[in-house]
Amino acid sequence: MHCEEAQFIITGSAMPDYFRQSGDSLIGRYFSYRMFPLGLSEAAGDLQRISDDCELFSGSKEPDLLSRLYDVPLGPAKEAFDQMMYYGGFPEPFLRANNRFSVKWRRDYKSLLLYEDLRDLSRIQDIKGVEQLLLMLPERVTSPLSINSLREDLRINHRTVTTWIEALKKICMIFSVMPWSRKISKAIRKETKVYFYDWTMVPDDGARFENMIAVSLLNMVCRWNEFGLGDFDLRYIRNHQGKEVDFLIINGREPFALFEAKYNNVDLSSSATFFKKHLHIPYFQVVAHFDGVEVWPEQKYVVSALRFLSLIG
Repeated sequence: MHCEEAQFIITGSAMPDYFRQSGDSLIGRYFSYRMFPLGLSEAAGDLQRISDDCELFSGSKEPDLLSRLYDVPLGPAKEAFDQMMYYGGFPEPFLRANNRFSVKWRRDYKSLLLYEDLRDLSRIQDIKGVEQLLLMLPERVTSPLSINSLREDLRINHRTVTTWIEALKKICMIFSVMPWSRKISKAIRKETKVYFYDWTMVPDDGARFENMIAVSLLNMVCRWNEFGLGDFDLRYIRNHQGKEVDFLIINGREPFALFEAKYNNVDLSSSATFFKKHLHIPYFQVVAHFDGVEVWPEQKYVVSALRFLSLIG
């Protein structure tokens, strides 16, 4: 088997954007791959369970999907999951699994990103203001983000809040999930959600779990795109009546699969039934405190987070 030599450049959080602005685009001369916090299979040391087959979640391979879900050993997955929920997915605090080290590491992590990366790679002068914004975001995870509400609380203008949010995304502290609509202009006008790459910054257990699922799904979507499997993106879906499903993966502009994060509720939501009926795509309800797999008619699944996260990486 012939193995060609590969060369890698591993950069810091915002460096790729910095290079793109330098004048030489390098288009066609490199591929970029995003690095994410640890996934459950990585944390449990069980990498062979990660599936890179996007069709596994399309509804066309249900027997294979169920076989893989049932085959996950829950003991190692449960230990890794509990450790990830408490210490996060960044290797240093996860591997140490020490509360005092974790607190110090997280303080240094925020300080490094804000007072070095953000200062060096942006024109923002009011770093203290950005830090204050960052303190307000954890309680707003899981809900559409109101820029006007933040503007009023921080007593600054709308444009400044938007600039600060974009800056936090560029240094890879947060990421946004846009709403989905068949009309692109309509989706752009709706409010986005924001999540942290370090989900331990979210104090509420339910919101922290949803944040972990968001990171895991984004990791999977990016991997599918990097493998050339399609043009996937992570969105959420909400209608004017307030019905909402946490996550929707689309391929191109077409809906691919629905995902809902529940901390301990195994009952199918009315929103799931509504959107499943209209979009005709599989629905996965991922539950933290649940060990099994429930299969409902019309490709609706209630799945243990331990089993689901072991497959998606």
